[in-house]
Amino acid sequence: MKTSDIFDGLLQNLKVGDSSIVIAARRDEITKALNKAFRGKVGSTGHKLMIGSYGRHTAIRAISDLDMIYILPASLRVQYAGETGPRRALERVRDTLTKRYPNTIIRVDQCVVRVQFSNFRFEVQPAFENDDDSFDYPDTLYKNWRVTKPRA
Repeated sequence: MKTSDIFDGLLQNLKVGDSSIVIAARRDEITKALNKAFRGKVGSTGHKLMIGSYGRHTAIRAISDLDMIYILPASLRVQYAGETGPRRALERVRDTLTKRYPNTIIRVDQCVVRVQFSNFRFEVQPAFENDDDSFDYPDTLYKNWRVTKPRA
């Protein structure tokens, strides 16, 4: 057996595989619920960005957490300004997802909303997109919005 065959076999064993279908379905359901709440759009799966290892396509079969940015409408930026804005934005995301998944553990963490499904966890980070492709995300510890550049 050639080294390349062994390596190809190893890569095949590490791929996320069939789980990606379940992950995509959950991602889209989360996005639909948030789009309905924040935009009044029913059935829309836009305004999301998968980041982290799954978003970079480097995730492996045993993936346990999935990082996702939900892009908030720019028109709400003023509404979530100020010291309490970051917490309120995260709480609204939590409350929206709790209505969609009433039997699922969903909680606000410092910068994300954690949605714990049976086989993996989504960490949803609401954020405002900036003109330079960066995002302002909420940080409840510092009580302000911070910048991340996941596309860089």
